[in-house]
Amino acid sequence: MVRKIIWALAAILTFIVFYYLIPDRIAKFSPFFISVAGALIFTFFVVRTLGGFTSIYGSDNQVSKTPKHFVAAAVPFTAMAMIFVFVINFTIRKSSLLKEDGEIVLGTIVDGSSVESIKGGIYNLTVKFLTKEGEEIIVEEGVYEGDFDLVHKGQEVPLIYYKKDAKIIRLLLRESDRQEYGFE
Repeated sequence: MVRKIIWALAAILTFIVFYYLIPDRIAKFSPFFISVAGALIFTFFVVRTLGGFTSIYGSDNQVSKTPKHFVAAAVPFTAMAMIFVFVINFTIRKSSLLKEDGEIVLGTIVDGSSVESIKGGIYNLTVKFLTKEGEEIIVEEGVYEGDFDLVHKGQEVPLIYYKKDAKIIRLLLRESDRQEYGFE
């Protein structure tokens, strides 16, 4: 019983750390990777709390129907749900920071890169801009394929940066993005 309480506390602590305590400047660099790591750790602790088993198979190598074995079947769903929760949380946090304390400026696309695969791709744009204080910032920002196709090297684009950490930005490439942040 004591072990189950420890595992449950570890799951709760993992959720708190990955949902509330990961700094935005760290989450900005790889929100998906951080979300996957948090989801896997959280899921491990939940499985240890609810299951406490060593194998999902019974003695005759048939899948057992005991309740703790149903926990094993739910592991992939739990992990995927937590990845979704953490990614959405990081996205909402970034959007809130930018809305509360962001500054809109024009930047210039200095580079772009894409890695395509059968399941999709990763698209990044490197943009250079000056903060209102005159500091030159160069930052890489992940974008969707459609947004990647909208721009070219040397093009000026509106963006919003977080005043307390100018490396946290959002490119305002679409009309809906510009309206959301009040860029006219």
